Amino acid sequence: LVSKFSEAELARTRRRLGAFDRVLTVSESAKREVVEHYRVPQDRVTVVYNGVGDSFRPGASSDLALAKYGLRRPYILTISTIKPKKNVLESVRAFARLRERHPDMPHQLALVGYTMPGYTEVADEIRALGLSDHVVTTGWTESADIPALYAGADLVLFPSLHEGFGLPVVEGMASGVPVVASNVCSIPEVGGDAILTFDPSNLDDIVATAERALFDPSTRAVLVERGL
Repeated sequence: LVSKFSEAELARTRRRLGAFDRVLTVSESAKREVVEHYRVPQDRVTVVYNGVGDSFRPGASSDLALAKYGLRRPYILTISTIKPKKNVLESVRAFARLRERHPDMPHQLALVGYTMPGYTEVADEIRALGLSDHVVTTGWTESADIPALYAGADLVLFPSLHEGFGLPVVEGMASGVPVVASNVCSIPEVGGDAILTFDPSNLDDIVATAERALFDPSTRAVLVERGL
């Protein structure tokens, strides 16, 4: 985020933040960024973690909600805005690799979230890999349906390149679904030992990690128990 700022914009933001008695961030990772980039003294920055609503729970899935978006079980879920920072392209590539390694795999890949205007790389890759019949891109999704989409998934795959918190991690955990996610920024802090992490720039690592959480029953059971 900071790299997109001009020096003048960065200086203005630093001055504005300097006028506040207290700055709240949603993770220690975000706190470090505020201290480093915006030069706010550490003792004026307080971490208050995000929470997760009661609607995110095991058993919240609904066949009606899934059908509304063209989904059927089983499926792997990636939920985020489709834009470069979220690295959804690697979800598509990892899914293609999993299908190569497991030809009888019955799963769909659900990409839940709207696409940033003008960004076509994910859609182009789905077509190039011949996955149009196996990947469902829902676009904008009703908030009331989101818990059902989580609870119906076999796996939450979250390959984001940068997060201040990472709500899909805790929403997936609360829904009783194994979560595999990037090992960057706040994500390991938020997920702790209840998720498996991977290098989001390494497709082999993403695939191996997803494979373990998807097909190893003992790993799945441990992740679900710790997540809840």
